[in-house]
Amino acid sequence: MRTSSALLLACLLVSPTVPAQILLPDLGDSAQAGFTSSDEARAGRDGFRWLRENNALLGDAELDDYLRRMSVRLANSSPDPAQHYRLFAIDDNQINAFAMPGGYIGIHTGLIVAAQNESELASVMAHEMAHVTQHHIARQMEQRGLGNLMALGGMLAAVLAASAGGGANAAIAAATAGPGLAIQNQLSFSRDFEREADRVGIQTLGKAGFDSRAMGSFFERLQKTNRINDNNALAFLRTHPVTSERVSDAENRAASQPARMPADSVEFLLAREKSRVAVMEPLAAARFYRDAIRDRRYVSEMAQWYGLSAALLAQNDIAGARDANRRAAALAGQPNPWLIGQEAAIELAARNYDVAARLYHDGRARFPDAPALAYGEIDSLIAGKRLDPARDLAEREVTRRPDSAVLWQRLARIYADRDVMRYHFALGQQFYYEGNYRAALEQYRFARDARGDDFYVRSRIDARVDELTPIVKEEKNERR
Repeated sequence: MRTSSALLLACLLVSPTVPAQILLPDLGDSAQAGFTSSDEARAGRDGFRWLRENNALLGDAELDDYLRRMSVRLANSSPDPAQHYRLFAIDDNQINAFAMPGGYIGIHTGLIVAAQNESELASVMAHEMAHVTQHHIARQMEQRGLGNLMALGGMLAAVLAASAGGGANAAIAAATAGPGLAIQNQLSFSRDFEREADRVGIQTLGKAGFDSRAMGSFFERLQKTNRINDNNALAFLRTHPVTSERVSDAENRAASQPARMPADSVEFLLAREKSRVAVMEPLAAARFYRDAIRDRRYVSEMAQWYGLSAALLAQNDIAGARDANRRAAALAGQPNPWLIGQEAAIELAARNYDVAARLYHDGRARFPDAPALAYGEIDSLIAGKRLDPARDLAEREVTRRPDSAVLWQRLARIYADRDVMRYHFALGQQFYYEGNYRAALEQYRFARDARGDDFYVRSRIDARVDELTPIVKEEKNERR
């Protein structure tokens, strides 16, 4: 965040410790510790921007879209279906996840790899979503007698710092220095908050069609792994302390629901291998997959060949990546957007731009709701210097996904040397949807001052300037 993380963390050092027992409101109580929904949204937005600026986000369109679809499925079965969530993959091998105010939830790639099935991953997501719907961070601030946005930002900074764990991404881990270490014991949610998140999460899990038992079994396995490895606590256990009582309580709650053993989706199997490649060195990853395939150590052979293809592509082994992905596609038995995207990505890396664009285009025809295929086709067209069709496709796609910062970023690239007004407007839209309002306002003002006679675009620019001017002014005053 732009406000010093150390300063925000220091705000927590003078706060009283959280009482052992907290009287919780009934489910659905609107009490939010005096923080408005806009306060929480802003705190979450600032945290998300901080993560982006510190290169903590993996930024993989397929993984983020998979997490988004999972969150929609869970949200529709939650106590508050209207709550908006923004899930994103964190480029980190720690087994961890964290929720920020306003519905922002980070899932570490290490957690995706550790999940033995889709219900286990969904159980952690449902738990974190419950922290959001129950406004636990804001309510914890109330217990500490801190009722301003700076204090909420301080708790958020602590969440980001502690989410790093011991061996996390250096950009996040830097936040644990100094004051951050002193508050880790205060950071964890109270036992009551954790139990409430378990209860709400298990209800959501079952209603969404997942295995309700997955939460207790996953937590218990993490606890045992931590005890055996003696690794100074897994990151998830540091921020979500798991006791035998909690595991037993989760298992008892799950036992009261219908037993389910849902099959893992193909997307989960591929998402886990993509995450594995992200957390491993390419050579080690390729060796892992070759050994797994040789020894038949896998749940899905198709997913192993996909992972091998991704690992070989990371080494720029084009021929090997092609062969492995073809084997994965043959085992899949039917077209899959991830495998089509991998095939096209290989051709893009080989600089076969027209071939890559055609593969992405044909994939979009089959799977119009797969955003990664649209992004890939635009990138292929730009790389092949076919800017007019790239612009036309990006303009069409942005009408379908107007809040996609990555689409606006691509439009800015296309307009950079062609249309100054639209270039600055697209860049402003990118920053706007990334939550960086000050940078967005600056670009909108550049766009307003540039030449151009498109009344519709100018109207949108003026509307954004009017919207953001008072917000940025207020943020500036608060920083002072």
